[in-house]
Amino acid sequence: MQIDHSYFLQIALNLAQRAASRGEVPVGAVVVLDNQIIGRGYNQTRQSKNVFSHAEILALKQAQRQQKDFRLEGAKLYVVLEPCLMCLGAALLSQIKEIHYVLPDPTFGSLKSLLGKKDKGSYQGMKFFRHKVLEAEVQALLRSFFTQLRKKDRRRGRVV
Repeated sequence: MQIDHSYFLQIALNLAQRAASRGEVPVGAVVVLDNQIIGRGYNQTRQSKNVFSHAEILALKQAQRQQKDFRLEGAKLYVVLEPCLMCLGAALLSQIKEIHYVLPDPTFGSLKSLLGKKDKGSYQGMKFFRHKVLEAEVQALLRSFFTQLRKKDRRRGRVV
């Protein structure tokens, strides 16, 4: 069965837009097993005041509850931004098969940026793929969010 990666990445982008509308860093993620979404998440760190409330972690937790198991063997994680080291660790421990992402994250990214892997590669048996579909949309969303955040910080007298 042919998998439409762009479909799942679009859903992750929709979740990222939801995060942005709530003042969160716009990252969304979905966990897919057998071509069905079993977990969804978007960043909620500011709202929850919890650094563990990353989109990927929340999507993995929802998928694990739905599957009634912490192991998500054969599942795929779709996310708009390259996962950080914490989220990569959670995906590895969950036995995620593949990670699909749109943009690399040169600051906190763990796949291409930290591990120095290519756009397509593997780590500890997990494969990962960068997709350039929706790249312009994700870039625009992130750029807009951080521009607005800097403006707010300037008004508050914070150095950005």
